[in-house]
Amino acid sequence: MGVCKDYWPPLSTVPFGQTRRSFLCAGLACALPAQPNRRNERLAAFLLTLLRFTEWPPKTAPHTIGLLPNAGLESCLIVLCAGRLIQNRSVRIRSIRSPADALDCDLLFLGPLDNRHLDVFIYPLTEKPVLTVGESASFHTHGGAVHILSADETIRFSVHLDNLARSGLRISSKLIRHGATAGRPPVRSQL
Repeated sequence: MGVCKDYWPPLSTVPFGQTRRSFLCAGLACALPAQPNRRNERLAAFLLTLLRFTEWPPKTAPHTIGLLPNAGLESCLIVLCAGRLIQNRSVRIRSIRSPADALDCDLLFLGPLDNRHLDVFIYPLTEKPVLTVGESASFHTHGGAVHILSADETIRFSVHLDNLARSGLRISSKLIRHGATAGRPPVRSQL
């Protein structure tokens, strides 16, 4: 997936032997990587899906996705978020260098951190409206809400309902039914 894909002519009009990379887009040559990182594209799309299917506290500021430095994922998110609104809010991407940076995020993607770093980043966010997403095997035991189990061919994930409830956020059942769940479901009062 490249930045200039909307300007590419249909493949049926491309002369034999000519590649899309040779076309000009808006007067500028498209510099596309030889093999895009599909894993980062899938992760970026999944993170935006999580933003879309999560109930957030009322706020007018842009949604903020915090990432530990990951240039590939960050660039995919920037391309996907350009000019897009999710729940009538724009989306910005922020590089996180310390736990204090994460306090202003709506969604924090931690990737595959070790246990010591998980505690450092997740503990200050307990009971804050920040959706924590990670890939570490022990992510749920350290308080993380959404654990990405695999992102190779398709995204497989699990949601820890207790950890999610502590953040005060709710993910739509439309999304949760596509993943696994852990923890106890929240008790709903019967009327």
